[in-house]
Amino acid sequence: MSKVIVNCLPLTGEERRWHDVGRALSVRGSTVLVVGTGDIGSHFASICKAMCANTLGVRRDPTRMAEGVDRMYRIGERKALCSRRTSDESPALNG
Repeated sequence: MSKVIVNCLPLTGEERRWHDVGRALSVRGSTVLVVGTGDIGSHFASICKAMCANTLGVRRDPTRMAEGVDRMYRIGERKALCSRRTSDESPALNG
């Protein structure tokens, strides 16, 4: 399933044939930021979690956890999270 999602093998041209668009990448070990962790966002986070990704969630009330989310942040922290390139222990994100 993840190979199809990440690789996207589209139909092209008049021949309507599938062609490979390159090597498929895995989300294993990646960090996925989910902005909006309601029903849809938490379901997406659960799918990413099942594929061994680390999941960060953003919502108005970060004290309310959502299924599939490892750590929850306030909506005001989303810009810092999007530009983040370090581990979860980054001092700017703690607290």
